[in-house]
Amino acid sequence: MSMFDYVFGDYTFFLSKWVETIKLNGYFSALSEPFYNYTPLYMYVLTLIAKLDINPLYGIKVVSILFEYGLAYYVGRLAYLFWKDKIALWLPFAVVPLIPTVMLNSAFMSQCDAIYIMLIVGSVYYLLTKKQISAMIFLGLAFSLKSQTSFVLPFFFVYMLRGHIKWYYFLLLPVVYFITLVPAWAVGRPIVDLLLVYVNQANDSYVLASYFPNIYLWIYQFLDSNKLPGMIFVAILVLLGGFILSQKKYTFSLEAWIVLLFLSSIICPFFLPSMHERYLYLGEMCALLYIAINRKSIWNWLAALSILFVSFFSYAQCLYDQPYFMSADHPQHYFAFIQVVPWKAMSMLYFLVIGYVIFDLVQILKSNENRAEFIGEE
Repeated sequence: MSMFDYVFGDYTFFLSKWVETIKLNGYFSALSEPFYNYTPLYMYVLTLIAKLDINPLYGIKVVSILFEYGLAYYVGRLAYLFWKDKIALWLPFAVVPLIPTVMLNSAFMSQCDAIYIMLIVGSVYYLLTKKQISAMIFLGLAFSLKSQTSFVLPFFFVYMLRGHIKWYYFLLLPVVYFITLVPAWAVGRPIVDLLLVYVNQANDSYVLASYFPNIYLWIYQFLDSNKLPGMIFVAILVLLGGFILSQKKYTFSLEAWIVLLFLSSIICPFFLPSMHERYLYLGEMCALLYIAINRKSIWNWLAALSILFVSFFSYAQCLYDQPYFMSADHPQHYFAFIQVVPWKAMSMLYFLVIGYVIFDLVQILKSNENRAEFIGEE
């Protein structure tokens, strides 16, 4: 609540103007005009906030905070699959909303990452409990909000290659995405504009990384803002990893699937271009699950906490370096301590965590030789 009055630049330059435009142009019918560069699904939320005539700054933040508790629910459900302990169900409600970056994302920066991350984690939960249609609907809705949902696709790819979900279920993703476009299309926004939202967003960004300590800190000078090599590299990495992990000699336990989920959520942002400070949100949630599957391992704790710190470092650097992007009373000095940590040190820490999680997955797969494959629970 103490953060609710702070105004971040995205609210000033985009969200508040969008809500005002919606109010002045007939609410839902306003979505026929190309004043927004988001997919329509979140614009429907802003339209509801505008229609309720509440303070849009508070309304936007409250919506995201409510989804934080939905996210905590699904984190708890996944932890419960492993532990069968009611503490695992309830503990995330105390932990997830109080992670520093989660609070900064919703209550300070007015961002909506909690919404699509909740849908991703919910999708994984439904996948692991043999509810494939629900899993695909959730994943399709997540894609309808943010293209960064792609960070979880390597996990789904391996799950499909191992025969636990048929390829045709993934046809639901474009179906769900298209359905979310229909209301905006019906009021007059050209369907081509709606289908190309993510393409246009990608073209709007000319930087390889923005306040994010990934591999581009080391190689940006060689690429000249060319994002294609990074995207091709990740595609090859996913295909190669999928081929290796699909082999029958490996047995995937529930523990192995959670580790793969964590790896997918952190390796994609490290190698993909045009990442921002907020793009380890999913990695942080998977870090909590990574601790949950092996609470006694100090190395699991260090890996998980390192990801939490790398993410917080990214937020803090952004908030410290861009006071002009905030309201006049922005408490910039709270983030000054982060300046003692070099960007490349954070990048190296991030890389080491990826290396350790890969090593851990290999060790788990080796130890699973005489165990039954986890194919989901009812």
